[in-house]
Amino acid sequence: MAEQFWLTKEIFLKMAEASGLDTKDPHMEDLYAFVLGILPGLKILEELDLTGIEPALPPCSETVSPFATRPSTDSGRTAK
Repeated sequence: MAEQFWLTKEIFLKMAEASGLDTKDPHMEDLYAFVLGILPGLKILEELDLTGIEPALPPCSETVSPFATRPSTDSGRTAK
């Protein structure tokens, strides 16, 4: 019997909404099914022994968010 995961449809939709997705989109059903399908494959990651392995990336506090706003390079010029 397949293992039951904590990701109920209700939790999935709350996470989708919090992420800015339109929970009324008809593709939500497909996305939910896809996510449920990959969760068992990700379970193996919990079993990896990473003792002594350093992270490949610096901590988040040292990186720039991809969502950060960048200063405009437009010097007020308009296109002609």
